[in-house]
Amino acid sequence: MYGQLKEAMPGLCRMAVALYEKESDVLHAFLRSPPSSTILTHYSELLSNVPSLLALAESSEPRIIDKTAASNSDTFHSQMLITAGVKSSFTVPLYLGDDLLGFVFFDASEEGYFSEKIIGQLSIYTRLIEALLVMDILPVKTLMGMVCTAQRLTAHKDPETGKHIGRVSAYVELIATELSSELDLSDEYVEYLWLYAPLHDIGKIAISDNVLLKSGALNKDEFTEMKRHVTQGIVMIEQIVGDFGFGSLHHIKLLKNMIAYHHERWDGKGYPKGVKGEDIPLEGRIMAVADVFDALSSSRVYREAFTMENTFEYITAHSGKRFDPKCVAAFLRKKDKVMEIYSQFKERGL
Repeated sequence: MYGQLKEAMPGLCRMAVALYEKESDVLHAFLRSPPSSTILTHYSELLSNVPSLLALAESSEPRIIDKTAASNSDTFHSQMLITAGVKSSFTVPLYLGDDLLGFVFFDASEEGYFSEKIIGQLSIYTRLIEALLVMDILPVKTLMGMVCTAQRLTAHKDPETGKHIGRVSAYVELIATELSSELDLSDEYVEYLWLYAPLHDIGKIAISDNVLLKSGALNKDEFTEMKRHVTQGIVMIEQIVGDFGFGSLHHIKLLKNMIAYHHERWDGKGYPKGVKGEDIPLEGRIMAVADVFDALSSSRVYREAFTMENTFEYITAHSGKRFDPKCVAAFLRKKDKVMEIYSQFKERGL
């Protein structure tokens, strides 16, 4: 699409899409063109910290900035664009029903580039982008809604699970973003990990309450039962995908891998397959670090939460054993951000 736009509008130098998560108030960079662009890659920010975009979301109106250098904005986002040579911009909020879905950004290397004629042409492309995003994102949200409903309607629900998934998603995104330059991960890949992370423990719905909610240590048979949540999760996703026509879900393989491999270990002593090292898909290795960190730093029915210091020590000590060393190193490099995520969710009672 960008290639067609660039041919018709040579002054365009960048197009980007950011998705919005209402629960956390976070904007996430999702797509950008050209792919070689390094402007605001893997960028995320609280919408409430960007007043100009918050105003757009509230008004539902697009915004034109004819001279970015004269916009009087000193935000990191604006300064990055100015430094990169962006002279004017056109920003449009996107919606899923009445809910904010995100924004599409068109940037130009010329001042005053966005004439009435060009805006008319871009408006057509904007509606197409919005429709394509809805086609991609709505099935994911539907799938997640179905899983949450199933958890509420059955007794087989770990009371900590609902509190756990938001933090885990944020940790997953953090690790993947930190690895993105080293491993050449796209914004799209990172954001689908964030979207799918809440479903990694879907199989716990199938585990009996006397095991899932036991207040003490599990015996051998109970632990065997608990381990079934991984294989049951895959069975459940396969059934849902088949029964409800979700086979076209974008990056569905990522979701399956996050479910299937999040209890595998770098040293091969995990379950259910006992694979090791880089034979474990990257999304499974990322999920493992995020999942264990949050499990240890949160209270459970059978134990009190580890201190944050002890939790970081555990992750560090098991690098190269339980966890991929690259994933651990990426996580530890962002320790301050981890603490920020933990505090944000704690303040919301999550």
